[in-house]
Amino acid sequence: MIIFILFFNFQATLAHIQQHIMRRNYDEAFRLALSAENLSYVIYTCEKVDVNTLFGDECLLQQSCLLALIQQLSVELHKNTDLKLSYIRAAFLGLSSDTPTTKQFVTKVLKELLRQLQVFINSNPPIKHLKEAKLLKMAAESMLS
Repeated sequence: MIIFILFFNFQATLAHIQQHIMRRNYDEAFRLALSAENLSYVIYTCEKVDVNTLFGDECLLQQSCLLALIQQLSVELHKNTDLKLSYIRAAFLGLSSDTPTTKQFVTKVLKELLRQLQVFINSNPPIKHLKEAKLLKMAAESMLS
């Protein structure tokens, strides 16, 4: 019975995320996925929304959403690596250091990103991923200094 309820809740959350995506309410879709504290929802949302749509001419996500996205996607970089690195890079570029939300949390988020990137780099990933991770690491270090 408990497994059925968990599965139903999982499916209901995915349905809500999908509804927001269909309405092009991307910030709300990502907020829902990020607040569920389950990386599967975040990965699902990233897979359903083209990164270029979110980060084209203007960033369609609020700063708090970008920070949470960076924080959650930096976990287990050896899984869904292309997707995670692509979204982390785009979210990082979307950060605006002059907003109060960003100022308050960016140091903590970027320090954790740096730690996760270093773990990933030390794991000897494929060269394509290694280069991307090193570039992100340099950019995060630069923003922190």
